[in-house]
Amino acid sequence: NVTIANWNNIFGYFINGVGKIRLQFYSAIFILIVNIPLSVILVKIPSLGIAGIVIANCLVLFISSIWAPLQYYKIINGTAKGIWNK
Repeated sequence: NVTIANWNNIFGYFINGVGKIRLQFYSAIFILIVNIPLSVILVKIPSLGIAGIVIANCLVLFISSIWAPLQYYKIINGTAKGIWNK
């Protein structure tokens, strides 16, 4: 969980610094909506229990681990268009 969050922070700081935060905003809303129900579902699985909360957090944080480096790459190379550049 900490490793994923740190990875996301590397790109998040840059994206915030250049002011291209719309995609980050939409991602945060999606994560907010998905995280709690997913945590509840995973906690109810008998073999997971409380560990289901950590697994749910890792799964939703992994979403940002995909789009943030892509947005960073597009901004740095000048190819960011549409949502990637807002």
